[in-house]
Amino acid sequence: MGDVAENLTATQIVIFSVILLVISLAVAIVCSNLMCDLAEDKGYDPKKRHIFVICFFLGVFGWIYTIALPDLYKREYLKKISNSNFEEDKNSQKAENSDK
Repeated sequence: MGDVAENLTATQIVIFSVILLVISLAVAIVCSNLMCDLAEDKGYDPKKRHIFVICFFLGVFGWIYTIALPDLYKREYLKKISNSNFEEDKNSQKAENSDK
């Protein structure tokens, strides 16, 4: 029994390598686009394609970076809540002081 590599010709190895490269690029492009969509859902500008470039070239590390990005929508919402609570506290303190 011979090795599989011994039975393959150079042309078959090149064809296999090209197919593997095309599949790898397709997976990288699809995953990078998904990470761009995730970044857009978190409030980042979709017109800036820096997330795509980071995810495409860094692979899994770029995906982790994108997942770890803070959610800008939630951040803005929490600021609004904290400001409204601050205003309520301020108004209640004014009301207490005016009652005295």
